[in-house]
Amino acid sequence: MITMSIRARLNITGILGQQKVAYNDMHVLSDLLKKVTVPDEVRENIMRELGNGQAILDPQAMKEIPDVELELEKAEIRKLKQVLKDWNQYGPADLDWVEPIMKQLDEVPATVTQ
Repeated sequence: MITMSIRARLNITGILGQQKVAYNDMHVLSDLLKKVTVPDEVRENIMRELGNGQAILDPQAMKEIPDVELELEKAEIRKLKQVLKDWNQYGPADLDWVEPIMKQLDEVPATVTQ
């Protein structure tokens, strides 16, 4: 099990959505994306409309969303770890959400289901 905050899930969804992969990895990436993606009804609760079709995330509303535990397959863990390690567009503020995820991915037992 991997515990993820709403912020981590939103960022990981964005990163996964930008990946270009070989055919063999498409199913793993797609399954991982389905598990990590924040449902539309939750997204609607954390967005603040600015007008003119623009919106931003509401930090206070995000704090009220509990972390979720996701059960990932061994191949999904490997892919997520690879994608997060290879991503080269982080900023310093990303350390807050990515480091806890990486630590968990490093600690996942080898007996995770395939």
